Amino acid sequence: MRMQVQQQILKRLNKLEKEMGKIRDAVVDRKVSDSRAEKEISQFLLRRKRGGKQLVSALDVYAELHLPFDQINAILEKLKSKGLKEVD
Repeated sequence: MRMQVQQQILKRLNKLEKEMGKIRDAVVDRKVSDSRAEKEISQFLLRRKRGGKQLVSALDVYAELHLPFDQINAILEKLKSKGLKEVD
């Protein structure tokens, strides 16, 4: 019984990994200037805050805006240094 459960979990995990690969291949990072990206991220954070979301991660930003992770991280760090507290 225990072995069957483990096999089912491994099967589901493999299926999820394949689906994530498809999604990853389908999503293309957009290329925008840092100033444009900062504006978009700031607007995104404001929308989330108005919607009652207290914390936002870099993954949330990426899922919505499809900007390169290094650009997102740099801008979030910059905004945190300016006192933004809503970023996890």
